[in-house]
Amino acid sequence: MKIMPGSSLAGLAALGAGKPLKDHLQAMRDQIRARIHVYEIKAAALPAIGSRDAAVKQTRLAEGVKAIVVLPLPRLPPPPLPYPVRTAHPAPTAEAAALDMQHMCRISDAITQLMQFTSEGPFKAARSKVPRR
Repeated sequence: MKIMPGSSLAGLAALGAGKPLKDHLQAMRDQIRARIHVYEIKAAALPAIGSRDAAVKQTRLAEGVKAIVVLPLPRLPPPPLPYPVRTAHPAPTAEAAALDMQHMCRISDAITQLMQFTSEGPFKAARSKVPRR
C-alpha cells in the first residue's frame, strides 16, 4: 500500500470518507509518518500520534493533521549515494568541478538504469547448485 502525502483539505477528507474510525485514524497517522520519514520534517513540529483516550486522540489528530496538510511540502531529500564518493579538492578549478559533475551524473544515470531494469523483474540470479550450510 502506497501512502501519498495529502496536500489539501479535500484530499484529507477523502482519506477518511466512508471508512471506520480506526482506519481514518490510521490514515491521519500515516500522513504524519510520511512527513517525518519521507520529507524529514522534525517530529516536534508535527502533532503527536498516540494517546490513551480515543476521543482525545481523534480530535487532536483531526485538528493537527488539518493544520499540517495545508502547509506546502518541502522538497524531497536526495537519495543516498550508492557508491563511494572521493573527497573534493579544497580549491578545484571550474573545469575540474564540471568534469566531476559530469562523472557523477553518468554514474547516477547508470545506477538508475540498472535499478529500473532490475525492478521490472527480468533480472534473476541463478541459484547455487551447491547447498549452503
